[in-house]
Amino acid sequence: MMPREVKACGVRDPADVFMLEALIDGADAVVDFVGVNLVPASPRCVDAATARALVGACRSVVPVGVFADLDVDAVRAAALEAGLGWVQLHGGESPEDVFALSHGFTVIKALTPAALQDLGLLAAYRDAGARRFLFDGPRPGSGQRMAPPAVMLENGALLGVPCWLAGGLRPDNIVDALQRTPVLGADAATGIETAGRFSPQRAIAFARAARSVPSPTRASIALIRSMGANGMTQAQADDGFEETT
Repeated sequence: MMPREVKACGVRDPADVFMLEALIDGADAVVDFVGVNLVPASPRCVDAATARALVGACRSVVPVGVFADLDVDAVRAAALEAGLGWVQLHGGESPEDVFALSHGFTVIKALTPAALQDLGLLAAYRDAGARRFLFDGPRPGSGQRMAPPAVMLENGALLGVPCWLAGGLRPDNIVDALQRTPVLGADAATGIETAGRFSPQRAIAFARAARSVPSPTRASIALIRSMGANGMTQAQADDGFEETT
């Protein structure tokens, strides 16, 4: 059983990284990764100098560069300039793109609900070197939750690749989300902000809540198989789940 992983995305100020690490207290409050947003269309995007400063501020947490629909050379150049070792590809990148970047970086591939229906594509991403899959809704960064995907998970992994969940996750709903979709990791951005700004305190609260749910095991398989992509309950709809078809 792999330990739970938690990522806090959207940090824009190195001071928030210092505060986040100062607030980590014990194994139940650990944030493993912070997302450094380098997607120009995102309101959380930072410039190259800020990205370098954020990476330089990280001590115990691992910085992850978030990119979407950039060519491989541009991703590589920006990641190297910032000093990043992990990159998250959050657009329509191909398995060939993943393969090219996997030589030099640890690659997280974000998956839309549509991509989750294509096992051949998922296997290609895995074989190309993706080290994590991230389940997100059709509009990343919108703060809307995604209905549990109809996929086979084993020990929190899909086709052997450890999986994370994102999309509208907050300290007060992450427990329910992880119980419905028993993945290894949890990733939040909007849900750990206060008035549109990254909140180290909310990030720690999110980590505590996520780690209160035991890491997934083989016993989780039946749960995820029993819930189709369209199987939204009224409670899910009320909580802002996003249709996945």
